[in-house]
Amino acid sequence: MKKILGAMVLVLLFTIHATAAPGTSIARSDPECTGNGGTLSLFGTTDCVFTPDLQKVTFYRLDLCSSKPNGPTTSLVTDRTNCSTFFKNDNGYEATITKNIINQIGSTNDFYVLPFGNYKYGIIEIGSVFKYKTSVNFVANVGEAHGSNSSKTCVTKVSSLGTLYSYDSRATSYAKGNVDCSGTANAQEVSVGVNSLTRNLGDCFHAITYQGSNANIDAYLIESDGTLHDGVGAVRTDMIKSGSNGCTMTNNHGVEKIIGIVPFNIKIDRETNGIQIEYNNTKGIGLDALTIGGMANKIYQFKNNAFFDFNLTTK
Repeated sequence: MKKILGAMVLVLLFTIHATAAPGTSIARSDPECTGNGGTLSLFGTTDCVFTPDLQKVTFYRLDLCSSKPNGPTTSLVTDRTNCSTFFKNDNGYEATITKNIINQIGSTNDFYVLPFGNYKYGIIEIGSVFKYKTSVNFVANVGEAHGSNSSKTCVTKVSSLGTLYSYDSRATSYAKGNVDCSGTANAQEVSVGVNSLTRNLGDCFHAITYQGSNANIDAYLIESDGTLHDGVGAVRTDMIKSGSNGCTMTNNHGVEKIIGIVPFNIKIDRETNGIQIEYNNTKGIGLDALTIGGMANKIYQFKNNAFFDFNLTTK
C-alpha cells in the first residue's frame, strides 16, 4: 500500500462557493462588496463581504469517509465508523491564508496512511476562533459606529473585549468594536469567534446546513469532548433558545471547534500523491454595517464569513 502523505496545502481559488443544517438550511446572503480586490465603494447600510489581507484558520483533523457519517449529538461524537483519518493534530495547526499564496498544513507527523478506495465525504474539524488582519480602502470617508473617527481607510484593531463573536448583539459590541477608521492606524490581528452558526429571533443554531454552489455542508458547533452543547435539543434538535445557557452574548458557550461534513468524490490509489484543500477567501471577512438611526457608511465590526468555503481534491 502506498503511503499518501504528500503536502496538504491551501490553494486559494477565486471562485465563489455560497455557504450555510440538519433541520435548517441557509445560504449566505451578504453580497460581495463592490470593488473587492481594490478600493471598495460605499456600502450604505448593507453588510457586505470582501477579501482580507490575512486570515488564519486552525485545523485539527480531516477524515475521509466512504459513506455519509452521522454528525454529533449532545451525547455522541461524530460517527467515523466508515472513515479513515488523513490529518490529525490534537493541538491544532494554525494555517495562514493569504491571496495567491500556497501554504502547507501541518508536518509529516500529522498525516496518516489512507487505504486505497473511493471516498464520498470528508469530516473537517477546525477551531471556532478565526484571526484576521486587514486594511481596506474606500472611495470616500467611512466611519466607526462605535466612535467619531472617519476616513477613506479602515483597519482591524483589537477590541477591548478581546475576541468578538460574529453573532453578539450590536449593543454589546457598540463602543467595543474591532474597527479603526482614523486613517492613521496600522492594522492589528484580531480574533473573531463563532458562538452561533446563525440566529433566528435571537435563538442560537448549533447545527446547520450551508448551501454551497457545488454541495451542501452540514456544520456543527462542538465542545472539547466532541459533542454538542447540552442545551441543544431542549426545544429543537439544532438550536438553543435565546437567553438560555449556550445562547448568551460575549462568550463561546463552551464551543471550541466546528465540524463540517463535506460531500465530494475522491479516489485514492497508487497514483495519488496527496490531497489539497482548495480554499477560497474571496469573501473571507464580513463588514457589519450600521442600519439604524438613518446613518450610512458606518461599520460596527468586522465579522466571520464563509469559513467552510473550500473543496478537497487529490494531486
